[in-house]
Amino acid sequence: MTTETKHTPVKWRIQKGYEADFIIEPAFGPVVASVWQKDKAPIIAAAPELLEACKAAFKVICSKGIYSDVGFQLAKAIKQAEPPA
Repeated sequence: MTTETKHTPVKWRIQKGYEADFIIEPAFGPVVASVWQKDKAPIIAAAPELLEACKAAFKVICSKGIYSDVGFQLAKAIKQAEPPA
């Protein structure tokens, strides 16, 4: 697994959109996602922080030599969230 950041390295925010009900975008930069349901927007906007939290938790679990379902779930989530190399 790589630790290089592939997403926009700033906090994403939710804004009212024009074509979609809500858009997810960094403070400066292009739109990341458009969503129609307001309840879906926060999880998408939190994606960069959630990915970093998963990486940190996985690092701690591995450093402690703990191999459990949680570690495997974290590894799977991280792999799924990162773009192909």
